[in-house]
This record gives sequence, C-alpha cells and structure tokens, in this order.
Amino acid sequence: MILPVSKTQLLKLMAVFLLSTVLLSACAAKTDEQKIDDRIHTFVKSYNAGDMKGVIACLDERSRNMYQAISNLSIELGIDGLSAGLSLSDLFAIAAGAISEDDDELLRIEIVNIDISSATKAKVTAEICFQSIAGEQRQPIIISMVHEGSDWYIGDMKDER
Repeated sequence: MILPVSKTQLLKLMAVFLLSTVLLSACAAKTDEQKIDDRIHTFVKSYNAGDMKGVIACLDERSRNMYQAISNLSIELGIDGLSAGLSLSDLFAIAAGAISEDDDELLRIEIVNIDISSATKAKVTAEICFQSIAGEQRQPIIISMVHEGSDWYIGDMKDER
C-alpha cells in the first residue's frame, strides 16, 4: 500500500537522501596520503609475488612506456626469455620465486614521511628492508610520486644517501 506524501515531505526526504549520499561519499574518499600509501603497498605486494604487470602498473606513465619499449626491443632482438618464449614478466616471476624462500617477503617498504609538494608531485621518505646473506638489510630511500588522473604513481626510487 502506498501512503500519500505531500510535495514538502517528498522534498525533505530527497534532501535528506542527497545529504547522506554526499556525506558518505566524503567519508569514503581517500586522502592523497592514503592513495600514496596504497600505491606503495600494492607495489611491494606485486614485487613479492613476482607480478611484473602489477609492479609496472604502479609506475608513472613515462616509466610504463619505457618498460614497454624495452620489452618490445628484447622481443625484436630475440633475447626475451633467452628465446624460450618467455616474457620479461615471466622472467621476473621466475627470479622472484627463486630468490624467495618459504614465501618470505623479498622486500618491505616502511614509510617514514609523505611530503606532498604540489598537486602533481610528492616525496616519500622511507626505508626499504630486504633479506640478504648477512640478515635483514635496511636502506633509506626517497620515492618520487607523480599524480596522474585521480591517483598517485611511483616516478622514481633513489638511495637517500
């Protein structure tokens, strides 16, 4: 059964619905810092899984294009996968699997600070942690982030020293 509703009641109901939708959207929107943290986390997860496509997807457009050019060139030269029909992504996955023992993390990145210097650039101070024969190694790094579209991507990683 449909109850009669006046125009005023309907307008009030629509206003409440619209306001709640806007508030929920605002609460769900991620900050730039959260997007940067998520991108770095996705990069590490992909790297540790030997997922080259996932790693490349975390990079800025310039870096993605460079990887594609190198991949295309290696195929043309017949050196991709040592002519065994393997792609660079396949070789990366094989190497990651060979290095990693007992599903240990190959690397970890611990973010120390995120400095957003403009609408399109940010600098992340972090430590990269990885296992070596001597045990866990820690190295300070700077990760340059680039804002493209509505998200942040890794532009470069450099030793902080």
